[in-house]
Formats: sequence, C-alpha cells, structure tokens
Amino acid sequence: MELFDRVRCLSQQYFETPRAKRLGHLQSLVTRARDGDTKTRTVLANPYLIKATNNHLADIMRRHRLPATIGEVVDWYCRRFWNASGRDVVNGVAPEPPTGEIFHSDCEDRAA
Repeated sequence: MELFDRVRCLSQQYFETPRAKRLGHLQSLVTRARDGDTKTRTVLANPYLIKATNNHLADIMRRHRLPATIGEVVDWYCRRFWNASGRDVVNGVAPEPPTGEIFHSDCEDRAA
C-alpha cells in the first residue's frame, strides 16, 4: 500500500508541475533514484508499479484522474534522452548520456 501511495504521489506531483519544468522534474527523480533513494528507485524500476496492470493501482490512478504512472513517464524520458529503459537507468546499469557540449581545443581557435 505504501508503494502504491508513493506512485500516486509522484505521479500527481509530475502532472501538477508546469509543462516547462517537467523535464527538470524527471531529471531530478532519476538522479535521486540513481543516488540511492531506494523508495524512489523501487517505484521507478518495479515492473508491477510502472504499468497500472494491478487492479488496485489502476483504480487509484483512475480515481485521481492520472493518465499514467510516474514509472511510465520516467521510462519514456529515459528511452528518449538516455537511449535505455527507465529500469536500467535508475538501477545504474545505463551509462550517463553525453551532455551535447562541444569543446574546442586551443589549436582550432588559432587556426580560425
């Protein structure tokens, strides 16, 4: 019951976050889970809590009008930005994605 309530709470927090801040919210959840928050990691990595296939969890999600569990959203985020499943990312199996920053060496700057 505690885990179901945590799924509901984290899902509700995500959907109440303004759209412009949702990616940052997901990033902080993933970081928290990777840094050792076991309850968050359990909610994001447990297959029974990712999809609302359990009748009790599905009822909770419907009752609170939440379209998806936080595990589903984090899985989408990880597949999009980490190129790995949410489960692999929060368990630390997937490596950190590249930052996208481009570093120029001093030699290239002088040649220009």
